[in-house]
Amino acid sequence: MGTFNGFPPSVFQFLSELEANNDKDWFDANRDRYESEV
Repeated sequence: MGTFNGFPPSVFQFLSELEANNDKDWFDANRDRYESEV
């Protein structure tokens, strides 16, 4: 098992956008990002 080196910047961008658009339609449209980045 490798060492955890923190989250990539894309995770924080995703979470920031989620905070601004916290609804099911936005999340469904961005589910692929969630599954690959978070």
